[in-house]
Amino acid sequence: MVRLALRRFHDRRRAPLGHHEAARIDHEGGTLVRLLSENMDVVKVLTNEMSIEALVQFKEVRRLEQSLKRARIPLEILEERVSLLKDEVVAIFVHHFERVRRHVTLIYPAMDLILMDPSQVVRDGQLVDDE
Repeated sequence: MVRLALRRFHDRRRAPLGHHEAARIDHEGGTLVRLLSENMDVVKVLTNEMSIEALVQFKEVRRLEQSLKRARIPLEILEERVSLLKDEVVAIFVHHFERVRRHVTLIYPAMDLILMDPSQVVRDGQLVDDE
C-alpha cells in the first residue's frame, strides 16, 4: 500500500493534483508516517535487545578467552616442571646405579664391571639396549 502510494506520487508529481487526490495522498502519507513511527519503536526495541544480547555474548567470549589464557599459564608451568622432573629422575637413577656399582666394586674388587651400563637390560641372558 505504501509502495503503491509512493509510486503514484512519483508518477504524478509533475501533473497538478486535484483536491481529492491531494487529500488521498495526505491520508496515505499520514498512514505511512504512522506505520513508520510504530515500526520504528519495534525496530528500536529489537535493535536494543540484539545489542544487549551481542554485548552479553561479547562479554562471555572475553571471559572465556581470559579463562583460557589463565589455564595456559599453569599448563606451561606444569610442562616445564614435568620436563625438569624427567631430567631429575634420570639423574637420580644414574646416581644410584653408580652407587651400586661402587658397592659391588668394594665387595668384589677383582670383578670387572666395565660392561655394566644403566641404559641396558638383561634379556635372554645378554645385555641389550633398553627399548
